[in-house]
Amino acid sequence: MADRSDGSLVFDTELDNTNFDKGAKKLLAAVEDLTGAVDNLGDNMMHSFQTVIPLLQNIAGSASQIYDRMSASRRRKPAGY
Repeated sequence: MADRSDGSLVFDTELDNTNFDKGAKKLLAAVEDLTGAVDNLGDNMMHSFQTVIPLLQNIAGSASQIYDRMSASRRRKPAGY
């Protein structure tokens, strides 16, 4: 019995981060894609608002003119109508 064992256990505690690193890179790529999509959505919304705002201002102006005409028309009608 030249080979004597003292009964102790030795554990290799080195971690293999290969799969974690791959997953982290995939997650980062997904976040970057999402960021790009949100930026694009924001740009599209701003463009839409810039198109809609003049239309709404035109509608508001027309509604104001119609209201003024209706008010003037009521003032011109003789009593009893």
